[in-house]
Amino acid sequence: MRPRIVLIGAVQSSAALLEAMTAAGADIAAVLTLRPDVGQKRHSDYADLSVTAARHALPCHFVEEGSDIRSLITSLSPDVLFVFGWSRLIEPETLAAARLGAVGFHPAPLPVGRGRHPLIWTILNGLEKSAVCFFRIGAGADDGDILLRRDFDVAVDETAASIMQKVVSLGCAAVPDLLSHIERRGLSGTPQDHGSAVVWRKRGSHDGRIDFRMSQKMIDRLVRALSRPYPGADAEHAVAGTGKVFRVEVCERPQSARFAEPGRVVGQMAGAPLVACADGAVLLAEHGFGNSIGPGSWFQ
Repeated sequence: MRPRIVLIGAVQSSAALLEAMTAAGADIAAVLTLRPDVGQKRHSDYADLSVTAARHALPCHFVEEGSDIRSLITSLSPDVLFVFGWSRLIEPETLAAARLGAVGFHPAPLPVGRGRHPLIWTILNGLEKSAVCFFRIGAGADDGDILLRRDFDVAVDETAASIMQKVVSLGCAAVPDLLSHIERRGLSGTPQDHGSAVVWRKRGSHDGRIDFRMSQKMIDRLVRALSRPYPGADAEHAVAGTGKVFRVEVCERPQSARFAEPGRVVGQMAGAPLVACADGAVLLAEHGFGNSIGPGSWFQ
């Protein structure tokens, strides 16, 4: 028998997975999501799931992350909660309102990569391989039994958008197998090796700032990890102030600027500033600064 599902989510992957679920004939009792005015402030990749729900004539409820939604879920009598793209932990009492429990979706090779911002950390840490995992949600963060896993390669030039596309495509393609698994086995899965777990911490605003004392490789990774749909990496110029950087190119430092300190603008290429860093230079190929980033100026 098909499980009766309540989906909770608020980002682009949530919307895509909801579409995949409807295409696979899932029995969706309702969708719980964030209002646009709340979601757009909280998530760079926010998606209004009420639009998708309306297209498929599904009931949709706007709720607050962290609010008590237990009574609402209880009234819907679900067999399973699908929590796909929800940044706050849901209380165990709320998860227990579903007959079988809850399923999460995490784009990391669990047990490595539990925690926050998995796509960003995947690029920053230079992972060559990763995975999307559907898992049973337990008391901890991303530590439950794995129901289904799909591995993928991480390209050396991966951006936030490209890796997100891979994750969403793999996740959507796996939805029919996930539904079949739940029909046959419930939420029984493969336990994670907790001794091998790596938990990635929550990132703060300071984590998104380019420090030109970093290597070319790390600056490039940081910028790619925070590129669109994320808000971009920050750079602070002595005159122009703080601006966003969305793409850099690794370059040789001009011989004439071999003694320039990291952060010094040592040239321009097609109007883009070339900035000295720890082991060379990076061209700020796409940024939000004006025309005040000339040679001789510097980033703090």
